[in-house]
Amino acid sequence: MKRSGMIIRAVLAAILLFSLTGCAGKGTTGDAAFYLYYVNADGTGLYREAAEEHLSDSPEEVLAILSTPSEKRSYIAPVGTEYRLDQVSLNQGQLLLDFSEEYNAMDPILELLRRAAVVRTITQLPSVDTVSITVAGEPLTDQQGAPVGAMTGDQFITNAGREINAYEQTKLTLYFADDDGTKLRKVTRTVVYSSNIPTDKIVADELAKGIGEGENAYPIMDPSTKVVSTTVNDGICYVNLSEEFLNQPYSVTPDVTVYGIVNSLVELNGINKVQISVNGDSSLMYRETVNLSRAYERNLEIVEE
Repeated sequence: MKRSGMIIRAVLAAILLFSLTGCAGKGTTGDAAFYLYYVNADGTGLYREAAEEHLSDSPEEVLAILSTPSEKRSYIAPVGTEYRLDQVSLNQGQLLLDFSEEYNAMDPILELLRRAAVVRTITQLPSVDTVSITVAGEPLTDQQGAPVGAMTGDQFITNAGREINAYEQTKLTLYFADDDGTKLRKVTRTVVYSSNIPTDKIVADELAKGIGEGENAYPIMDPSTKVVSTTVNDGICYVNLSEEFLNQPYSVTPDVTVYGIVNSLVELNGINKVQISVNGDSSLMYRETVNLSRAYERNLEIVEE
């Protein structure tokens, strides 16, 4: 990162996905091939292979296969033996999996890979639309303490239609509100994300998520705000937000909201200014005081000492 330390980047997992065309038989739950997704033996990626026999439309059957070691190939089973699968419940296309508390002891990258393998596999079943995971009855949360929620197979595919091909761990410097909403407070957050997503988009998304567990600060924007897009051109990051950005449910000044976004993005290499638009429109006065038609530079005077 610029000015506050270089961004800490480590490629933790290359998710190389391929089908084994030489498999005997064509596994199906209908007329289309049914693919089983596995974690490779190094715990660094996924691969897939076609099921060798017809599978019923049964989540329990598929989960049993995903928890069984292969006699032909070395891999880490997507459903591990170091924790229990205590409940499988399917209701109107929503599959709930409840694991024992040992599930939370997994390395975060391995957990993400296993979760991706399970969701990509089991959402191929006609009866399953989404997968939700609980641990000892409590919703699974991400590293910031936010609930992961219901997942679809598409969540593990890029917008270009390709499987996720790499994860990176990055330490971000983000700016949120202080106690009275008139100053910015610096927060350091470590995130694991797909390298297919630009870091500027990750920063904007993390700001929209709000505060994570244990972070001593306050949100700067409506939590329903969506990051429509981000682009960087000639050192300016253009951030396009949904119309919910115009709402402000918190006691935060307009400058704190705008410079929270600006200061966070300018921490990234290659970004010197930030311009904000709402549904593509930058000809707005945010809360009647901040002109969005211009690009803003970093403002350190608004950061608490």
